[in-house]
Amino acid sequence: MYLDQNKLLRDMARAGRRRVVGLVLTALFGLGTVWGVIDYEGLRSGLDVYVFCLAVSLGVLVPAVQRRRRLKAAKAYEAAFSQSRRPELTLTELAAGLGRDSVAAMEKELRWLLDKGYLVNCGIVADGVEKVVLSGVPETRSEFIVIECPHCGAGNSLRRGAAGRCEYCGGAIKGE
Repeated sequence: MYLDQNKLLRDMARAGRRRVVGLVLTALFGLGTVWGVIDYEGLRSGLDVYVFCLAVSLGVLVPAVQRRRRLKAAKAYEAAFSQSRRPELTLTELAAGLGRDSVAAMEKELRWLLDKGYLVNCGIVADGVEKVVLSGVPETRSEFIVIECPHCGAGNSLRRGAAGRCEYCGGAIKGE
């Protein structure tokens, strides 16, 4: 509802491949750099090439790791938005609900996900307090049901058909 699944899955696979390539190249050129520093079998003469290639491989690895982390965060945002009963969430409330420390970093991440088109049917507005505005949030509670946690027996309010975590024990629950 709030996540472009096809785009997310395609780009997560692409970021995963780039991460693997970056790891392999970083390991290879890192090892070559270490051998060049200790002058293993006369490799010191090519040390500048190994250091340059190591920097390039890190230039592939670091952005791929960051992109994959952001794409995983998109799933957490979508889950929080889907469970929301209100059409607006302040960034402070969202950060607290997701266990995030930095509201500013979370806002930057959200804006990136929105700009790239991973998060849909929502947006950030500044009305004195910055909020995430969700479209398609039901006005009534009829879509929400109380689910008993199979792990601890506590009652949890959850949108019908959605999956989530128990508010008390953290166990997996599903709204039937």
